[in-house]
Amino acid sequence: MTENPQPDADRDKWAHRRAVRRAEPAHPAQSPSEAVVPTRPASLNRAFVLWMVVGVPTVVALIGIVIIAAAFNLRAGYRGARIMLTVLGAPSFISPVVIVGGMVSSGEFSMYALLPLTFSAVVVAAVVLMWRPEVTSYFRAMRNPS
Repeated sequence: MTENPQPDADRDKWAHRRAVRRAEPAHPAQSPSEAVVPTRPASLNRAFVLWMVVGVPTVVALIGIVIIAAAFNLRAGYRGARIMLTVLGAPSFISPVVIVGGMVSSGEFSMYALLPLTFSAVVVAAVVLMWRPEVTSYFRAMRNPS
């Protein structure tokens, strides 16, 4: 039975990465008051508010709780929250086309269709705002505080 040489190569790769990281100069110890925290962009704050508008009314469902938790993590600078909220908001890019198409094909206009259209518009705005360049640079600054 032959052994796979791959685990040794992986071990060497990670050992090399650790050695490089340890060779880098250590950052001077900073107290929490001296730590440089980047300012939060206005578009990130707006995206947070829009996600709260979506999440609070739907809190009776489990998805509302997930949206609210992800919105707070988004505001704190976690990139995974941005990706998760984008995935949750992706159907809102398609639903206005389906709703308007249904109204046009049926020949009727329903006032009840305005609520999902408004809901979709809020979600689309939140997704667009959280992918703006200043928000991306904020996330990068939060990841690398030095």
